[in-house]
Amino acid sequence: KYASIMTSRGCPFKCSYCHIAQEVEDSISGAIGRFRIKSDERVRKELHILRDEIGAKQIFIEDDSIFGMKRRAIRLLKSVVGFGLELMDVNGINMIHLVKKSNKPGWLVPDEEIISLLAEVGFKSITLPFESANLRIIKKWCSNKLALDRFDPGELIKTIKKYNMYVGTNYMIGFPDETREEVNETVRFAKKMKDYGLDHSNFYLVMPVPGTPMFEYCVKNKHLPLDYNPDRFQWTKANLKNTEISPEELEKIRDH
Repeated sequence: KYASIMTSRGCPFKCSYCHIAQEVEDSISGAIGRFRIKSDERVRKELHILRDEIGAKQIFIEDDSIFGMKRRAIRLLKSVVGFGLELMDVNGINMIHLVKKSNKPGWLVPDEEIISLLAEVGFKSITLPFESANLRIIKKWCSNKLALDRFDPGELIKTIKKYNMYVGTNYMIGFPDETREEVNETVRFAKKMKDYGLDHSNFYLVMPVPGTPMFEYCVKNKHLPLDYNPDRFQWTKANLKNTEISPEELEKIRDH
């Protein structure tokens, strides 16, 4: 038996492809995208209900960014050690929250306290949302949330594998201005990560979801056909036109 829980809502990042980026104070929705948390007491109460009254054995954490407040997340997870539940993350954990400052100025290393704690509370797998291996893409489209030039991703994967967790990664290809060489860079990066014990990689074609900055960009720059139907957008099909790489080639790359 399994159930879901959210210990927080919103996200500290504002990636261009995410609805959260537009859910701000002066928007139609209001600031529902801002990062906000439930109290530790409320989370523990919900876990007790799911375990004792519903009989759940596995709990899927649905937070957009469970480590948006890192010390709070550590405190919360430590408080549920021994609950007898198997916890797992649904949305992936941003790598910036799995690393910490090192003695080398500007350089980050795996935060083993976090990783070992995840294993202790029952995590059996982690998905790392790399999104892209190209820093230009990350800076322009992905909130610049991943400093690939400031830490060794292979060491992070090796550290996670040390605690017997299954590790997957997510990538997006086909950003409106992404070049073939930038896509190739991401593919090469994904292959290289296998050498460190990576278990699988997911490749998704970019989807400009309505209500996101990317959608507005694509409309303004004529990257969408006039008869587009957002209900038919999917990550296995190229959803954009007038891109650096043709839709047909993008789909071939992803399928390959």
